Amino acid sequence: MVKIVNPNIPPELQGEFDKAVNIQNYAGYSRISLKKGFFSRKLKKNIIARSMLPNIAQSWAGLSEAEKTAWSNVAAIANLEGYWQMVQDTAKRKKAGLEGLSTPTTEHCANIGYLYQQTMDEHTVFIQRHNAGYSARRKIPGYSGRYEYVTITENVTLPLELKFNYKCEFSGEPMLRELHVFLWLHYLKDEVEHTISIGGQLTEQENWDNAEFILDELDGTPLYYDLYFHFYGCAGYLMYDNLQITHSGQNWAIDPFANDIARAVQLCPDDLLLVGMTPTDNAGAEIKSIFVE
Repeated sequence: MVKIVNPNIPPELQGEFDKAVNIQNYAGYSRISLKKGFFSRKLKKNIIARSMLPNIAQSWAGLSEAEKTAWSNVAAIANLEGYWQMVQDTAKRKKAGLEGLSTPTTEHCANIGYLYQQTMDEHTVFIQRHNAGYSARRKIPGYSGRYEYVTITENVTLPLELKFNYKCEFSGEPMLRELHVFLWLHYLKDEVEHTISIGGQLTEQENWDNAEFILDELDGTPLYYDLYFHFYGCAGYLMYDNLQITHSGQNWAIDPFANDIARAVQLCPDDLLLVGMTPTDNAGAEIKSIFVE
């Protein structure tokens, strides 16, 4: 039989122990729980003062109906309400040390994807994998901060559309530098696997622009594809947002709003490089989500 004894608490700590710990049904079995104390009015006041949400709510209340409608139009892209899109964007502004409110725009909002290539004389290739079946992290409804991994089966159908908003800047010899973004689609024809690319070269853009590529006909059966970002002969960056890889009636892009692209995009391993891509050590390459004005 299990013998249950009292914990040996030093007398000088007995008072603190009794404040923090609640002994439950001690005679039957050993079980204790922490006492949940009440927040004092002073502590509640300090928490509210440190919270950004009341201040952001006041800013929302001060917006005109036209401004609220503009936020709602932007939020519709991410299936959010205008208020929560404004909260998300303003909170990131404050954490970045910026004052005021952003001007809502459909080009980008809150976080954006940032891909950087440091050297001009090497290939740097970033890839987003889209195998026919892969695992992805999904939030568990009703639980805060809890996720589960699920298996995604992606059956490709046509038309296949690639769209994204972007801004890029790079240096190097104008006749040599290249920045390509394209899908490399694998398909089956006559029992033999073939490949075809969808995409193209991006030109330097000081302001935000939109890129769109569509494949609507194919003499074969689509199997799977991968998304490539290929830098060559240039040093610089590509910023993108609102990534869409649409087929079968939905957007299959992983992390389309670039909240955490480090889990969606990776440096391409050598065994996935395409013809003409030289293996490199990718020195100085960066992948991250950032906030910009």
